[in-house]
Amino acid sequence: MVRKPRTNLDPRSAPGPSAGERKPLAEPFTRFAEIRSRGTLDYALRTIQQTQNQMSSMADTKASIMITVCSIVLTVGITRFEMPNLRWPLLVLIASVLTALFFAVLAVLPSLTAPRKKDGSLDVDAPSFNLFFFGHFAELPRDRFETMLVDIARDDASIYAMLARDIYGQGLVLARRKYRMLRWSYLIFFVGILVTAVSAIATIAFGSP
Repeated sequence: MVRKPRTNLDPRSAPGPSAGERKPLAEPFTRFAEIRSRGTLDYALRTIQQTQNQMSSMADTKASIMITVCSIVLTVGITRFEMPNLRWPLLVLIASVLTALFFAVLAVLPSLTAPRKKDGSLDVDAPSFNLFFFGHFAELPRDRFETMLVDIARDDASIYAMLARDIYGQGLVLARRKYRMLRWSYLIFFVGILVTAVSAIATIAFGSP
C-alpha cells in the first residue's frame, strides 16, 4: 500500500521570499529607486548632516549669548529706572531688550511637532514624517518602530529617501526658525541700543521732553 505524502500545513515552514526578492517601495520612495549605495554619496550626505548639526549648535550658542546679554542689560536698566531724566530712554531700552530676548528664546525653543491625521493619530505616510527624528518615532510603539526600520533597511533607496527627509527637515528648522528668529533678535537688540543712546543724548542735551 502506497502512502500519500502529507501536506505540510504549518505556516512557519512555508518558504519565505528569496534573497533577491525585495519589498515594493512606498510611493514617496520611488524617486530613489535607481540610487545605489556609493562611498561618495554616503560621504556627501554625512558631510551635509554634520554641517547642519554644527550650524544648529552655533545658532544655539549665539542665542544663549543673546539671552545672557539681554538679562544683564535688563537688570542694569531696571536699577537705573528711578533716574527721571533717563526714564524714556530706559523704557525704549527695556522694550527692545525684552523683544530681542523673546526672539532669542524662540530660536532655541525645541520643535517636536509630528504630522498627524484628522483623527489626531500619527501620520506615518505623510511626506514630512521622518523615522530618523526622535520627535516623530518617539510616538511610535517600539515594535512598530523596529518593524518600520527593518522595512527601510531592506532597500538602499528607502534609506536614502529617509536621509533626504532628515536633511531637509533639519534645514527647514535652521532656515525658517533658528536663524530667522536669531536674526530678528540681534537686529532688534542693536536697533534698541542705538535708539536708546540717541534718545539719552538728546534728553541730556536738550532736557526732558
